[in-house]
Amino acid sequence: MRIAQITDAHIFDDPDASFEGCDTRASFEAVLAEIQSLGNIDLIVATGDMSMDGGFISYRFLNSLFSVCDIPILAVPGNHDVPSVASQSSNFYFLTSTANRDFGSWRFHFLNTKKVGHELGEIDPKDLADLSQNIFSAGRKPQIIFMHHPPLDIGCAWLDDMKLENSGDFWHIVSQSSNIKAVFCGHVHQDNELSQNSVPVITTPSTCVQFKRHSRVYQIERLQPGFRIIETQDDGTFSHHLVRLKPSDDFSIPIL
Repeated sequence: MRIAQITDAHIFDDPDASFEGCDTRASFEAVLAEIQSLGNIDLIVATGDMSMDGGFISYRFLNSLFSVCDIPILAVPGNHDVPSVASQSSNFYFLTSTANRDFGSWRFHFLNTKKVGHELGEIDPKDLADLSQNIFSAGRKPQIIFMHHPPLDIGCAWLDDMKLENSGDFWHIVSQSSNIKAVFCGHVHQDNELSQNSVPVITTPSTCVQFKRHSRVYQIERLQPGFRIIETQDDGTFSHHLVRLKPSDDFSIPIL
């Protein structure tokens, strides 16, 4: 199975607004077009902050693109998202409770880490309990978790203040199973591959603006938008690789 992970689109309600000089609508359209051009993508997973301001028009824009996309899409919210508003935009909505989907020999878990009114993340105790049950009920199936906030420090001080707040509770559950093969996150607008308790934690760049790695304060890095391709095999192994857009006449990150 081939999955495209997209994250942190930061679409504004105002179509003329930009993020650090980046037209987030244009960058997202370019990313989605690139994913569709690859072929053989079975699922798109959006890991949050699809809107910058949680406005209805931003989600209507996303819905207009997803409604003509021939690839199934599953999404979890980020701290900027407002799921109740997104659900008004027809067939684009967020999974706001712990959910799982089985695809062949694999089970994928989708977690809501949005803590209302905060930039850091939190998983509701009920959702943690459901995750524990969903992991247990999968038996020996290999499993992947998708969520917005990373459940560990990434070595970037200002972003580490906004990680998953109750990460200890999360890891207490995850460490009880040897079948969790990876955790894929967004939020940090960076490509990182870390691990905890021998479980890979992989963060994926934004479809718009990138944040500089290993910085103590907010800094932008002039890298092209990206997304991640994840391939799972029936034998329980998986691979992944990052794809960045190539600068073109259609879209490139401005150098300010």
